[in-house]
Amino acid sequence: QRDQGTDANFRNVSQYWMPKTKSFDEGLQVIAEQKASRVDKLFDVKKLAFNNASGPITVSVDGQDFSPTDWAGRQLCKWLNVPTTMWGFYQSGDVGDTGVLLNAFRNGQSKIDKSKELLFRTYNDGTLRACMSDSYSIVDNEWYLEVLQEFIPGGRLSHFEFADADNFYGNVLIPDNIRSEDDSDYGGMLNVGNSEIGRSMVWQTPSI
Repeated sequence: QRDQGTDANFRNVSQYWMPKTKSFDEGLQVIAEQKASRVDKLFDVKKLAFNNASGPITVSVDGQDFSPTDWAGRQLCKWLNVPTTMWGFYQSGDVGDTGVLLNAFRNGQSKIDKSKELLFRTYNDGTLRACMSDSYSIVDNEWYLEVLQEFIPGGRLSHFEFADADNFYGNVLIPDNIRSEDDSDYGGMLNVGNSEIGRSMVWQTPSI
């Protein structure tokens, strides 16, 4: 117990670990910085252009070329009726391999009967990270963290992974002053996470 925290509100947290945690405001700042390089584009899937001149597949959205992540590539397969196994097999290969995928995308695109706008999540680093329905209901990471801040005032973010502006997961340490029991040898926390691009649903699980 001698190494436990000196903070009165987190007596069960190691004094060596506390400096590695973040406040809600610090977490929100990380999200804001990550979002600054993001642009969501509504664009007709029939007007997409595909290229593999340099090897990997690139997707032109409204005249700008992007390299799809694995997740975005698999979502593209869904919209263009291309088996995702093709993406997994060919996308990391040479020009001949990606050419097969290129033809499959173009073939699927040619069979779409009418215009269909999708929401393309793009970033200034040239990556395409999601291809979602224009009616997809996004749970905003910033909003979710603000809700947690409201319900757990003074909480600390521990083992938080802000993988990118679209996904996060981690633990919210619950301060002792808002807990109903004060005789536990364990601190209380909430395991939380969310993906704005459909990799997972928003979740929260109580834990110790």
